[in-house]
Amino acid sequence: MAITAQDALIQMIKDDSDVSSLAGSRVFPDIAPENPRKPYVVVTQISAPRPHHMGGASGIVFNRLQVDGFAKSRLQAKDLKDRIRLATDGYTGTVSVAAQTFTFRRCDMVSDNDAYVQPVPGEDTGGVRQISLDYETTNAETVPTFS
Repeated sequence: MAITAQDALIQMIKDDSDVSSLAGSRVFPDIAPENPRKPYVVVTQISAPRPHHMGGASGIVFNRLQVDGFAKSRLQAKDLKDRIRLATDGYTGTVSVAAQTFTFRRCDMVSDNDAYVQPVPGEDTGGVRQISLDYETTNAETVPTFS
């Protein structure tokens, strides 16, 4: 199975020593396991439009990805957000993931947000701070051929 922009972005975040010194290897695709130690990161693919032209598929993918970080405090959340941004924003190049490679033509953080997630009565001992970073990335893919 070919790796995706989501896989490559996760690998970039995990490989960065500044991010891993804070979040360790707690960077997950789509959903975190139950009760992970904070801080942790979740990377979700929102969409992946593939434009076409008169001859068919263009071979270009415009990915929209969201990176969410969860932390114990506002300060820790903002620190995590800055470390992720510095590790990924503006990147162009190749990332290795499990003996495969993925090439970003661009990886741009286009917006971010900070939030406080309220505790769930009877379940949580306290709320958590959440940061969200929205990314637009571009990569090439093989164009389908038909006989």
